[in-house]
Amino acid sequence: GGSTVAVAIVERQRVSAIWAGDTRVYVLDRALRLRQVTCDHVNTVGHITACVTESGVCGDGPSAVCEDREEYSAVFGCTDGVYKSCTEEELGAFLRWCVRMRIRESSEFSAKVASFLRNGTGDNYAAGLIVRGDAFVTPRGM
Repeated sequence: GGSTVAVAIVERQRVSAIWAGDTRVYVLDRALRLRQVTCDHVNTVGHITACVTESGVCGDGPSAVCEDREEYSAVFGCTDGVYKSCTEEELGAFLRWCVRMRIRESSEFSAKVASFLRNGTGDNYAAGLIVRGDAFVTPRGM
């Protein structure tokens, strides 16, 4: 057993990510187009092939990537409880809405994620959003 993890490091014009498993990092570019930065560590039958345990990383991971982006509007990280509960188009539309509405409080973001997932998720979820230096996270286990 173990946990999946993703960490995004956001600097002026650079987004770096390190991850193990199927927790994801996405970027919304300046034109608010959504793009997945990470790739899932899963095999052909959908089993996770990398995770973090008490003794360190097991399996295929971790992986790291650096994205040189002139401008980005937001960076979003989430577990499969989020992205398996919607389409990528729906996720992109939700994140664009958050950016345009200038959601700035973590409690407000948490409520918006819960509302967005109102059709239910079959899994626990966690999500975090960084918009031009403002960071938000939703509580794990929602």
